[in-house]
Amino acid sequence: MITKKGQLRQRELRQILALAQVFGWSPDILENSAKYDALCRLERRASRNAERVCNGEIQRSDTGQELYDKRILDAVDALTGFRGKGIPVFLNDDPRGYALKIEDAWMRANDSGPEIRLERDMGGYGLLAPTAYER
Repeated sequence: MITKKGQLRQRELRQILALAQVFGWSPDILENSAKYDALCRLERRASRNAERVCNGEIQRSDTGQELYDKRILDAVDALTGFRGKGIPVFLNDDPRGYALKIEDAWMRANDSGPEIRLERDMGGYGLLAPTAYER
């Protein structure tokens, strides 16, 4: 019988393998695990920010919010190289869902198949760090 923690680790490993395939990472699992950990931290940070903005705890101008979003996406790009690969990663500012996503149209066109695939949300958007809140 596999434990919940074991199931989470399996899920994370599948996600790391899928991210490596999508972003062309090296086959080094330790390096890729560190990248995934960093993506999870960015996911939690961006999600907390969206919640705080929605609740009125943070007041930012549109320009200030765009700068914050750009900073998060720059950090994601440093880990994944999504801009250079033409992968449409975006920051979802709705606090009810995941923050770091890949456009659904790109996911439909570039799905790698059932053996290794990124997790998706109900709208078909690809999720970069779906286990960020379960750790």
